[in-house]
Amino acid sequence: MKQAWPSAWKELKTGGPPGEVQLPGALEFTSNTVLVALGMFGLHILFHKVLSATSSQYNRIPQLLKEAEQRKQRQNSESNDNSVKNGDGRDKTATTPDYELPLMGVTAHVLTCQDLVVLPVAVAICVYYLRCVLSLSEGLQNRFFGYSQDFIYGAYLHAAFSIYEMIIYCIVGKKYVFYLHHVLVFLLYGSGVVMGTLYFYLAWAGLVEVTNVFLSSLSILGRMDLKSNPLYLSAGVGLYVSYVLSRLISLPAALGCLFYDAFTGPAPVVNQIRGFVVFGTAVCLVIISMSAFWFLKIHAGLMKHLYGEGGKEAGSEMDRLSHQNEHSNGHLKSQ
Repeated sequence: MKQAWPSAWKELKTGGPPGEVQLPGALEFTSNTVLVALGMFGLHILFHKVLSATSSQYNRIPQLLKEAEQRKQRQNSESNDNSVKNGDGRDKTATTPDYELPLMGVTAHVLTCQDLVVLPVAVAICVYYLRCVLSLSEGLQNRFFGYSQDFIYGAYLHAAFSIYEMIIYCIVGKKYVFYLHHVLVFLLYGSGVVMGTLYFYLAWAGLVEVTNVFLSSLSILGRMDLKSNPLYLSAGVGLYVSYVLSRLISLPAALGCLFYDAFTGPAPVVNQIRGFVVFGTAVCLVIISMSAFWFLKIHAGLMKHLYGEGGKEAGSEMDRLSHQNEHSNGHLKSQ
């Protein structure tokens, strides 16, 4: 049975924040998010300029990838003399020429700096979202319409991060399927901020970004040809565990909590935000489906490394899985 509409909800049902604080409109949210994304891009360029001037290891990443790939090809050729040839006779060990993008370097550098940007941003997003979840967990009205400045900050970073990563995807030539969840995240969290509703559930769902901390660490170590380093295995285990906990358990739990509250809460609340609940549910289901697919890849990669095969592979496991063949050796596509 639906419970009666609590009198305390009368001021909360509009979704407005307490006091004189005003929620941003759609245009304001979008413009501010773009500015933050450009700031992340500027940080990306700064990382590249500083590292290229101070770190010989960073400058050697493309060469390390090439050497590791050549080692792999030599090992394969020992077991099969024809393994380095395609059906048309072309040599698989041949690499495409380097095309260096001004201010960003070749693809291996672009992806490494992307991961360096991801690390602090993902941590900050998770801290803001966790604080929001803890502050709004008590009471149905707080979970539906409670206001949290932590969520606002986290959502701005989350949406800006989505824009920033789509810019990087354009540069390195990722397949279009990788843009999908970033577009959905931007629309979902932007709508949540503007409407002033479901902050608790959105923040809970957003904790999946913790996996990026381990994924970026894993990718950087892989590009530096440090797969035999214990840190690589530690990052892989961290990615595996965080993926299971945050994406395969916590995210469905957040969706289940939303359903439970929606079906047991007062009918006027559910009707008021029904469209947004449906959209949020659809986005979560897409992300859960994509997470389940990628988990199979992560599981296979970890098992391969545990059984001693992963160290033969060149570069980042996720780069190889997610990029087109012409980018697998750390080179930008010729324009």
